[in-house]
Amino acid sequence: MICTKCNKEEAEWDNLCQDCWESWTSELWWASLGGVFETPEYVRLLEG
Repeated sequence: MICTKCNKEEAEWDNLCQDCWESWTSELWWASLGGVFETPEYVRLLEG
């Protein structure tokens, strides 16, 4: 089954691949904390 978000990777979790699943869950987690500057995209920039 193909990931429904990126249409590239093999889906593992609820039709999402590992990367999209982690991105989605971390977005939910930060949203629940009200984190603004700690979005996955921002963290990715920091981690380079």
